[in-house]
Amino acid sequence: MSNVAALLKCDWHTANKYVDKFEMREAFTELTESIIDLAESKLIENINDNDNTAIIFYLKTKGKHRGYIERSERDYTDKTIEIGLTD
Repeated sequence: MSNVAALLKCDWHTANKYVDKFEMREAFTELTESIIDLAESKLIENINDNDNTAIIFYLKTKGKHRGYIERSERDYTDKTIEIGLTD
């Protein structure tokens, strides 16, 4: 939407309203999806080139069901939580 706004020389919100007003939402969504397709194809190219960062990113996002996920584990055993109760 920022690119549309720049082309129309208006702010982002105005461009967004124009897309809706002139019934261009479907075209805008298709364009956005085609850019995502391009980005995914570049990611696959990087994976094929043995780019470890691309491989790790792909596994973290698409391989969650196989356990490729970063988890932040918290240890609450040594912490005391004080809760104020009212009568």
